[in-house]
Amino acid sequence: MTPVSTQAAEGALSRLVGLLELNEVAPSAMLVSNVTTIVEVYVDHVLDFLIDQDPATQYAFGAALVSAHRREMHDSWPHRHDWLAKGFGLAIGATPEGNRLLSLVDLRNALVHGNGVLTERQTLDWRSLAKIRSMEQVVKCRTNGRRVFVDETTVTTSVQIGRNYILTLDALLTASGRIDVRDL
Repeated sequence: MTPVSTQAAEGALSRLVGLLELNEVAPSAMLVSNVTTIVEVYVDHVLDFLIDQDPATQYAFGAALVSAHRREMHDSWPHRHDWLAKGFGLAIGATPEGNRLLSLVDLRNALVHGNGVLTERQTLDWRSLAKIRSMEQVVKCRTNGRRVFVDETTVTTSVQIGRNYILTLDALLTASGRIDVRDL
């Protein structure tokens, strides 16, 4: 396994490996959804840790701003990426790994919110169709009309996407020097 700097990343990577062990016996759609959940929990933990360690939160004004916006920071992937970049200089959303993760999140949304069918939001306009094509290529799923199909290859690809995203964010955290990563 690739070395990581934080215990949080190590734990998330371990959970991803556990999903691969279930690939032949569990429903692929469930495993793909679990990959995004593992990454989301990891990123939310990192974001909360960074917020709590930031000196600005020790002052009333900073604490009030965080209190007013903390929930929003976790509402969506664009919000998570925006806060990581603007608040902490961690521009993971602008990396290839960040873009691949968003394709995986699109697949997860079709599986969970659309029950295996692309949601209305996902089929609104031509830009949405481009995202669907990207999702098919990146995550190795198939679509037929609005129906989405996943298999063991999709699961393996999803785990790789999650793994690479976690490793990239872990490396960005280490390189930032903002925190003692051993505490995370």
